[in-house]
Amino acid sequence: MVRLFCVIAAGLPALCFAQSSALSNAAKLREIAVVTDPGYAGGAKCDGATDDTKAMQAALNSGANTVLLPSGTCLTSALTMPSNIELVGHGPNSSILKAKNSTNTDLISVSSKSFVAFKNFRIEGNSVSQTQAA
Repeated sequence: MVRLFCVIAAGLPALCFAQSSALSNAAKLREIAVVTDPGYAGGAKCDGATDDTKAMQAALNSGANTVLLPSGTCLTSALTMPSNIELVGHGPNSSILKAKNSTNTDLISVSSKSFVAFKNFRIEGNSVSQTQAA
């Protein structure tokens, strides 16, 4: 038996998938993490002022296959993407991942053995607020 299952979070598009009877609803929900969930280091605020790095990395490290970004600007320093994950936003004009001031390193690092997908968000390097090596 196959069922259609949808996850709806405020400010995010519905994420739907077909579910076979082999996985329970609870198991399928664990495959999706929303960065604003307080369970991830207090939850990302994505207000453009708060450092969301710890919450974002906690959501990425949760074991979920999909991590959802809300509408807003998630201010962060370096993030490490685990294998087999997709980072999904609400659209390039709505969900923004922005380097916090003085990050001075790559905003996202990906393992060479990873399968990583990025969908529907924009990355801003914030180059004006980074220091340059001499």
